[in-house]
Amino acid sequence: MNTAMFERFDASATKVIEAAFAEAAGAGDDAVGTEHVLLALATVDPVTAMLLAEAGGSAADIRRILAARWSQAATKRPDHEAVLATLGVDLAEVRRRAEATFGAEAVTRAAWRVRRPPPRRPVWSRISCSKPLPRRRCESPLAGRPLALIPRVKRLLDRAVHGARPGLASPGHLLLALVTGDEPACEVLTALGVDLSALARATSGEIKKSPSD
Repeated sequence: MNTAMFERFDASATKVIEAAFAEAAGAGDDAVGTEHVLLALATVDPVTAMLLAEAGGSAADIRRILAARWSQAATKRPDHEAVLATLGVDLAEVRRRAEATFGAEAVTRAAWRVRRPPPRRPVWSRISCSKPLPRRRCESPLAGRPLALIPRVKRLLDRAVHGARPGLASPGHLLLALVTGDEPACEVLTALGVDLSALARATSGEIKKSPSD
């Protein structure tokens, strides 16, 4: 994760963003979406977790809804690690030994040297708001899965920073930007019966009570 992107966030908000990356990685996703940010807000920061729980969106309930949705959307194609595991090959251990011997970036550099040319993508795919921005990616299973922020999340972070000026953005600013932004994660809260307008008001009140940076 590029830490320079998050210089306008306080320590608590940075932990939330890092947790969102961890949630995406744990779910096996290639990108961080607003749902991962919502999960991080519900689990990492006590203030936003309290606000969400009091509104009817506890971490357990959010995770239950998301688990059901992700399970339905899961691809049927087994990934590289699962296939090799059936042969007794621990891909993570192979990657660890290679990096210990040749350096942390050696596997990625080697994979780039033997990569195939990427196929051309249609224009509509390049400008989609629900997919990571186009970038050169290493598809080797040995190199692991790099994570990206989809444009929606980048805009969410921008709104949180703008709302916090001239101070640093807090987890409260992230939650407020999320619930007022018509994000896909809001569908999860709505499914739980959360009143988004009431949650936004409660979050704004909590932000005003907090000392500014």
